[in-house]
Amino acid sequence: EEAEEKKRARAKANLKSASRFGKLLVRGSVLVSVGGSNSYLSARENEDIDFFCVTKTDGMWAFMFKALILARVHSLANNGAPPFCFSCIMDEKWASQAFSMTQSPIFARDALSAKVIRGMVAYHALLEKALWMENYFPVLYRRRLRETDLEKRLPADGADESAGSMILNSFLYRTLGTFLRIKSWALNRKLAKGEWNSSIFVTKVGKGHYISESRRYGR
Repeated sequence: EEAEEKKRARAKANLKSASRFGKLLVRGSVLVSVGGSNSYLSARENEDIDFFCVTKTDGMWAFMFKALILARVHSLANNGAPPFCFSCIMDEKWASQAFSMTQSPIFARDALSAKVIRGMVAYHALLEKALWMENYFPVLYRRRLRETDLEKRLPADGADESAGSMILNSFLYRTLGTFLRIKSWALNRKLAKGEWNSSIFVTKVGKGHYISESRRYGR
C-alpha cells in the first residue's frame, strides 16, 4: 500500500512537470497529453514521462524536432528529473484513421487514460471516432466522453490553426526520422547484448506518425 502511494505521488508530481513543459508544445499541436504509467498514476522511480501528442497534418516532424530540442534543454537544466519521452506522436490525418479503426485493448485503455494538457476538443473528437472502444471498456469510454464533452465547452486554449509545411515535414521525416531509426537500432543492440530483451522496442515511423513500443508493453 505504501509503495503504491509513493507511485501515485510520484505520478502526480510528474504530471505537474509535464503540464508546465506542455505549454511549450502548444504551437503546431492540436492535442498534448501524458500517457503511460503516469496517466495511470502509478509511476516508478526515474521512469520516463511519456507524451501522446497530435499535431497539424504535415506538421508532425517539425513538432517532433522542436519537442526533442526542448526536452534536451529541460533535461540539461533539471539534472535528475525524469526525462520527457515522445513515444506516441501523430498528425491529425493519421490519428483520425487510427482511432476510427478497431485497435487492441491496450491502445484503447491508454487513449482513455490519457491526461490531457491541451486540446480537449480534439481529444473528444478522436474518442467520438473510436466507438469500438466501448466494446472493451463500456463504462470508462462513456464516462470519458461525458467528461470531455463538458470540458471542451470551456473557453478556447489558444489553438494554433496554421497548417504544417509538406516540404519541411518530408525533409525532417527523411533526416530526423532516419536519425531516430538508427538511434533505436543502436539502443536495441545494446539492450540485446545486456540481455534486457523485454526492454527492446519496436519503432514505427512514417510521415504522419512516430510510435515507440517496448516488448514488455506489447506483452
